[in-house]
Amino acid sequence: MTYTLDEIFNQALQDKSSANVDSQGYEARIGYGTKITRDKKTGKVEFFNSTTGGGFYQVISVLDIENFLQKGWKVGAYVLYLSNNRTKLDLIDRMVRKEINSSNNPASIKSLKAKKERVIKKYNKINLKLKSIQNGTD
Repeated sequence: MTYTLDEIFNQALQDKSSANVDSQGYEARIGYGTKITRDKKTGKVEFFNSTTGGGFYQVISVLDIENFLQKGWKVGAYVLYLSNNRTKLDLIDRMVRKEINSSNNPASIKSLKAKKERVIKKYNKINLKLKSIQNGTD
């Protein structure tokens, strides 16, 4: 099924797990690292990745938007969330290798491994939710 941008925005409005972040001039929801906005004057809908880009949300790629258009708000947000977490895991792995090869500080390595476990736990939770949607059990 293919959705319009307005349909996806309305799905986000109805999603109980998405937070209301309306502001002057636009309506917005944020969930699982994805922010979706709709300009009150123009009706333009935009998607942002709230996990990358430091202090500024990044506009998501055309490929990611296509995923939302094909699968809807919930699946699109879950897929982007999982992608962001894979990126985090890769970064943590690189940091662990760097720490082992440089100062080899046990406390730093332990902290990084604990961080990795937290990310893996969140990843697995959302991955199970995504699979249940795809299997029609949600």
